[in-house]
Formats: sequence, C-alpha cells, structure tokens
Amino acid sequence: MININTFSNILLFLVLFPYLSILQTPFDTQPFALIFSIIIFSIFLISKKDDLSFPFPLMVLFIIFLYALGIYFIHSDSYYGMRSLAGYASVFFITLASYKTFKYISLKIYFFSISMWLFFGTVQLLFKKTFGSWLVPRMSTSIGRGVSSLSTEPSHYATFCIFLLILNEIFYRIKKYNNRLYLIIIAMLVFQMIISLSGLGLLFLVVFSFAKCISVIIFDRSKKWYTIFIITIFSIFVILSLLYLPILQNTRVSTLFIKATNNPIALLFSDQSIADRASHILLSFYSLFYSYGFGLGLGTWGDYAHLLASSTGGIVNDLINVNLSVGGRIMSGWGSVIYELGIFGVLLILVFLSITFIGINKNKKMKSIYILSMIIIGSIMLMAVPIAFPLFGYILGIFLYYAYSDYKAV
Repeated sequence: MININTFSNILLFLVLFPYLSILQTPFDTQPFALIFSIIIFSIFLISKKDDLSFPFPLMVLFIIFLYALGIYFIHSDSYYGMRSLAGYASVFFITLASYKTFKYISLKIYFFSISMWLFFGTVQLLFKKTFGSWLVPRMSTSIGRGVSSLSTEPSHYATFCIFLLILNEIFYRIKKYNNRLYLIIIAMLVFQMIISLSGLGLLFLVVFSFAKCISVIIFDRSKKWYTIFIITIFSIFVILSLLYLPILQNTRVSTLFIKATNNPIALLFSDQSIADRASHILLSFYSLFYSYGFGLGLGTWGDYAHLLASSTGGIVNDLINVNLSVGGRIMSGWGSVIYELGIFGVLLILVFLSITFIGINKNKKMKSIYILSMIIIGSIMLMAVPIAFPLFGYILGIFLYYAYSDYKAV
C-alpha cells in the first residue's frame, strides 16, 4: 500500500528544484522529476487498472513520445538525441504523474521552494554570486549579469519564477490562500526576477502583465481597472529603475531596454544573442517544409542548421549573417519539437492548445487561468525553454486535472 500523499509531494519537490543535484551530472535540468514520475507511472500500472486511466490528450502525448523514440533509433545524434528524447518522455510521464497526484500535494512544499530560491538569490546579490554553486551542476554569471539562485544562470532563474507565478495564480484561484498571501508571493517572485537582471526575464514579465490584463478584462471585469492600474504602476516603476537606478544602468538588461526603445528593429540585427535566438526559431519552423513534415531527427541541429540557412533568404538570411550557433540544441521549445518531429511536433503544440480550450469549456471558473497560462507558456516555450523543463509538464497535468476531473474551482 503506497502513501500517495508522500509520492505526490516528493514529485512536487523535485519539480520545484529542477536544477538541484548533489551528484555531478552533465545536465542543466536534472532528470530526477522524470525518473520519479516514471516510478509513479509504474506503481499505478501494477496496482489497479482503473488507477491508470487518463484522458485522450495524454494518449496523444504518449503517441508523440513513441514517434520520438522511433525517430531516435532511425536518425538522431546519440548524446543530444537522448536529451531530446528525455524531453518527450518528460512531457508524457510528468504530465500524467501531475494529473494523478496534484490533488494530494501540500502547499508547504511550494512555500518552502519560494523561500529557498529567494534566500539563495538574496545572499548571492548581497555577498557572493557563486553562493550555492555546490548544489547545481554549473553556475554561469558575470559582471553586469544578475544572480542565478538555485539555477544554472540568470535567465533560467527568471524563467523558473514565471512558472511559479502561474502556480500562484492557480492556487489563488482555487482559494488555497487569501489575497494578502497571493500579493506577497507575487512581490517575492517579481523581486527575484528583477535581481536576475535577465533580458528574457524582463520580456516574460511584460508578457505576464499583458496576459493578466487580458484574462481579467475578459473574465473578471469587476477587477479590471484595479488590475490595470497596479500593472501600469509596476511597469512604470520597472522602466524608471532601468533608466535611472545606478545599480541597473550598466547592466545588459538596461542596455537592451534602451536600445529597444530607440530602435527595436536595429537591435534585432545588431545584438548577436537576440539574432541567434530569432534565427533558431525561424529556421526550426522552416525545417517543417524542408523535412516534408517528418522531422530532421533528435539532436541533429548541428548537422542541418547550415543547410537550412543556405536555402533561405530575406530577413532570415540577414539574421543568420549576424549570428547563428549550430552547436548544442535549438534555443526554442516549440522550435525544437517541430524541427525534430515535423508534423508530430506541430501536434504536440496543438495538444497544449487543445488542453487549454477543453479546460475553458469544461471548467468555467478556471477560464481566466487557462487564458493567462496559454499566453504565457505559449510565449515562453517559443523562447529557449526546452520541453524537458519539469514545470511545463507538471502545469500541463494540472490543466488536465481541472479540465477532466469532477473537481471544480469554487
């Protein structure tokens, strides 16, 4: 007889500390959440058959995983391909485990996670940037960049905080805590995103604010003007801080912000990092036609990037001439799945969208959360967030839980 509460909270802990490892591994995102979700799957499999029942979108994710497995053995890079395969496994197994265990979790794990990330981030800000480096496989930061807390680099720190903000919206919507604690958690997470000094983090905050306004205007008109006022004041505060606060003026995020306000198009073609990210996204989507919808294999970006680049023109070619990295992986979650799996990658994106739309139709009181999350996660996954990121699958499982279970938010 297993204690489902214990298993549920262990999984949540592993998901909320995705980079943590006392062992030396070659990965940034650790595989422990995936391994434990497979254990949970196995336990359900050998117990009662009814326990393993799951909705149709999860069956589609399983089929996508099987296709990725087949592609891996047919044509893939052994090392980078295995990492990609772990991503497709994570989407299915972590989503399934989350769907089955979410109702048993304790919010103490969530509060503990926020506190620990804030503690390490603050200590790094005030004393030593490498504090806690023994807890993660690597820690990359430098002068002019922010802190990384319990992640490997500042942009990962900011991305993680955005996903915690989504969890905060979910917990508040289902009335797990009051308005005061909800606002305190937002303040704690936004502060951490600011000290990460991540350009992506700033962009994600803008997307979050925009999505929050949209969801409130459409589904919660009683708080429309209040929410817009708060977000406007916060946006003005962030802008003024980047322009006039001495500690921020010489950082990369402040420099990028100033250049973007002066000439955003010129920034796209002058900053190597931004041009590189844009090139990865555009070329990975173009590869859908290049591969005739079958995909170009797992972890083969280095083999085909230049071939794709040589067959394009126009704005894509201009971006490539600025910078195009071909080592490692594609800097786009959605781009990776389309490049590697072709039409099955498109299907994975459609599954994500279908889950949100099903949730909107089946759970009326969660509509605003589904809209908010669809905009935020959809945007984030277009950037350099891999589908192996555990919180992606975990939140997808939560969406399924509220879309298909009898439980309704009150």
